[in-house]
Amino acid sequence: METPATVIAAGAPIPLPHRHTLLSRAVPFQDGDLGELWTARDTALNSPVLLHFLRPLDTPTPTTLATLRAHLARLQPFRRDGFVAPSNPHEHAQLWEDHLALVLDPLKEHEVSLRAWLDEHHERGQRPPTVVAWQILQELCGVLRVIHEASPPLAHGRLTAAEVLLLPRGFDEYDVRVMSVGLAPFHATTAHAHGLAPRPWDAMAPEQRDASFSADAATDVFALGVIAVELLTG
Repeated sequence: METPATVIAAGAPIPLPHRHTLLSRAVPFQDGDLGELWTARDTALNSPVLLHFLRPLDTPTPTTLATLRAHLARLQPFRRDGFVAPSNPHEHAQLWEDHLALVLDPLKEHEVSLRAWLDEHHERGQRPPTVVAWQILQELCGVLRVIHEASPPLAHGRLTAAEVLLLPRGFDEYDVRVMSVGLAPFHATTAHAHGLAPRPWDAMAPEQRDASFSADAATDVFALGVIAVELLTG
């Protein structure tokens, strides 16, 4: 299956369904395990947006698209609590070149992924300041608590540093947002339907290697611990 990177012509914007045009890879961010991040332009508002191409396990169909839209619709009440998700699941979740494409929030100036932020410190041979690391972890705990205490509860299920976004709000302080909350359960459902084990990733809890396991708050706590170790030890 071709990826957006192999389909798009260098320097040539590609029109997407509805009113968006694909531009280029999203440099301040890093791809998570679930797909690729690109920048696109909302041609109606003439503003840049973040676009997520999911990494499907098989060729998507209208049924999988409908399932994803229903899942994203459930996330709408949580967008104000620090979660990145399409504002209009029907219009902003589309099929393109056999990929599921999600139009996320408008790009925020100076926002970067936690993965890119950590890598920058690693390249400098520096450990993140402890006080900043604790502030980021506290913000992240607060964001995850919202979905864990929902009724019925939700879980991210595939949390990594690439799914966490940081936006500076002052000296050594950051607002934290989380992506892909609606995508991990959808990805797992698709995997289980085809009898496939989930793909491993750095923060994968041991029990998630069982294809029949459903992610819960404990799964996110394990991933949070992995992120905390890197934040606090470098």
